[in-house]
Amino acid sequence: TDGGKYKIWDLLEEASLYMGYGSIKARQRIPYFVMMLIASISEFVSRLFGKVSRIQRFTVLMLMIDRWFDIFTAEGDLGYKPMKPTAEAWPETLQWFKEHEDFLIRKAQEAVEDVAKKKRD
Repeated sequence: TDGGKYKIWDLLEEASLYMGYGSIKARQRIPYFVMMLIASISEFVSRLFGKVSRIQRFTVLMLMIDRWFDIFTAEGDLGYKPMKPTAEAWPETLQWFKEHEDFLIRKAQEAVEDVAKKKRD
């Protein structure tokens, strides 16, 4: 980034729209306690059958946290200076992801399968 603070959900919204997946903010919102209940039940049932739960309480917790992109620490500790302003670099990043979407989807699926295999072993 160019030193500004950027909310992760705003950037993810822009990325989702750019990639053609639609708005993540406009989707139905499910209350936190309902998601935690669903995740707890899913984890319990998955353990009974020796499977990996597709939704976990940890995932719900991580989705609820407000996160920001901020390079303040990298600037101070490492002397980092951005090569480009965010307004220029972010669209280039989105374009790269769009051009490599098939590769990224395949890698994400492989990572999920690897995690599931490790949990079974």
